[in-house]
Amino acid sequence: TFVLFNQSDHEIQFGEDYQITYEDKQGVWRELPIHTVFNDILYFIGPGKRFLIKADLNPNVLPNRPGRYRFFYEVELSDKKQKITLMTEFRLADIKEAVRDSSDVISVEYVNYPR
Repeated sequence: TFVLFNQSDHEIQFGEDYQITYEDKQGVWRELPIHTVFNDILYFIGPGKRFLIKADLNPNVLPNRPGRYRFFYEVELSDKKQKITLMTEFRLADIKEAVRDSSDVISVEYVNYPR
């Protein structure tokens, strides 16, 4: 889940389409196979407003291994017809490894969800 916060002076518009990439073992960024069907909806948010974006990783198609991922989302400034691609990077970590490497974690429950 990501929060889109409009800090511009313009109304922005966007749909539900997004892309996710991951870094493979050789350091090459590859597109993550996700669902390719999106609702054809157009959202508008004004200056200073927020919108919650939900993205799915789809582990049934490709296991989501620990590593670096990038999320891409395209928006448009409504009055200027200017498209802007937003990107954020996130990491997936093995919970057992993250707990083992963290000195300030007191207690964490590990749940192994079936795939």
